[in-house]
Amino acid sequence: MFDELLKRRDVLKFINDVCTNRAYFLKKTSTFEKDLFPLSNKMALYIFYDALYKYQILIDDVSLFEGFLSQLERVYRKIDNFEDIRVGIHKLLCRMLVTKLSIDDINDCDCKKRLSSYVYDKYIINGYFIHGFASCYCDFLEENAFIPEKYESYYDSFSQIDSIFKKYIGRDIITKDFSSNKVFFTDDFVMGCYYSIYAPMFFYEFLSNELFGKSKRNNLLDIYDYEMLVSSLKKFMSNNLFADADRKFVLDVVKKQWDFLQKNNKKISLLLVKRKKIIAKETSLDKYLNDNHTIYEVIDDILSSKCSNVSSDLVLSPLDFELVTIDSYCQPVLKEQKRDYCEKDEANNVEDLDDNGSVSLLILVGALLISLGVIITILSLLKEVIK
Repeated sequence: MFDELLKRRDVLKFINDVCTNRAYFLKKTSTFEKDLFPLSNKMALYIFYDALYKYQILIDDVSLFEGFLSQLERVYRKIDNFEDIRVGIHKLLCRMLVTKLSIDDINDCDCKKRLSSYVYDKYIINGYFIHGFASCYCDFLEENAFIPEKYESYYDSFSQIDSIFKKYIGRDIITKDFSSNKVFFTDDFVMGCYYSIYAPMFFYEFLSNELFGKSKRNNLLDIYDYEMLVSSLKKFMSNNLFADADRKFVLDVVKKQWDFLQKNNKKISLLLVKRKKIIAKETSLDKYLNDNHTIYEVIDDILSSKCSNVSSDLVLSPLDFELVTIDSYCQPVLKEQKRDYCEKDEANNVEDLDDNGSVSLLILVGALLISLGVIITILSLLKEVIK
């Protein structure tokens, strides 16, 4: 959808800055989003993708893009809260539309209605729902129909895992209903990216089960490290005296699933479907319009997510959907960057420490020489006073 934008040098430069600039580790976000995105620069990256996605739908004008990107960078630099960054992006898009549509006065009622109608038509009526899926299925979907839950999987094997765990802990542990043919769509591009990275969700939720001593949410970096991913599971099965055959079966299935997911595992894959195919009736434009709201508030309301999980069992032909594949930029080095940043943030004065956390010898020598100079000066003054 926005392939050409992603190839631009200025876009790639900004993406690199978002992925490597430590300032993005300090951006504030909600507790929920913090659980989803343990490294906040991932949130920053996916919000940037969301901005490009909305620009493509609403503006779609190459001549205006350079100015848009320049203003977008300012929004990122000046605002420290991700929620406010998203509001700022919507405000920026609104201003760009004023230029594109040659609107004279955004406070005029007719102009407000015209601008709102345009955004509502482009983004809601003719907009998209998003299904994030594992990139290993991308080649298959490019050539075939999308039939919910009818693709290569290890569902039967995971059902057996459920039965094995029930023998030892007396209850099911896999959250997914393997008999259901429904999948979920969202109208939030950022969440679509998240769902793609963690697809299939039941697999990663199983491995991060609190029963194993881990938090409910996965660390985005652990999913690229197999041993880290299964360490708690192995320990739990050993502590609960799983039979060797059962333990081996569980780990074999998990390894097969993980290996299968490694194809294109550095990509985010999204299936975009027209909203009217998923939802028969949308909220009317009048519901968004409010005389007490500015045009910026109205546009923000229209562009903000309303549907996080819309279930559908609809079979889609290749003509019914559009595939978007983008880089996730989840290199393991980010783990080292995060750790390094946290260590420096905790230190009182990191520049005064050597690699072992000790005060540098040169710093000590310098401090001693300064002290010696002060002492000599004081003695010289005292000598003059005595004379």
